[in-house]
Amino acid sequence: MKTADVAPKDVLSTLESALEILRDPKRWVKDTLAQDAAGKDVPPLSKAAVRFCASAAIQHVLKARESSPIFKAAITELNVTVGKLYPSFHAVEAMNDGSKGHKQVVRVYEETIKRVRLDAPAEKPKKAKKVKKAKAKTKPA
Repeated sequence: MKTADVAPKDVLSTLESALEILRDPKRWVKDTLAQDAAGKDVPPLSKAAVRFCASAAIQHVLKARESSPIFKAAITELNVTVGKLYPSFHAVEAMNDGSKGHKQVVRVYEETIKRVRLDAPAEKPKKAKKVKKAKAKTKPA
């Protein structure tokens, strides 16, 4: 991952959270950004939004617009995967609304997460503090 000023772990957690929404086919939508429970188009940041396209799920998770650096980095990573898996599409949004369906959107997210996970440094476990053992005092006999 080569996105300046954005930590891979932030992109990774954003993609993972968005995927949790999109895994449920009832929460995915195409040909619009987001919808409410009644199927009415709403902005992705609306509290009423319950169904999302591939990119709007990221906005919803971040509670941020498309200008967010993490949003841009996450979309860039998804687009790399789209280019590898579905070269006839130029971007994740086009693939989401094109001939590909829910399973393909989930696949793009899964493959992107695998790739970004390799770039995200694992958090180092905290070292346990060493406890000094008290030397046992022995009495002379």
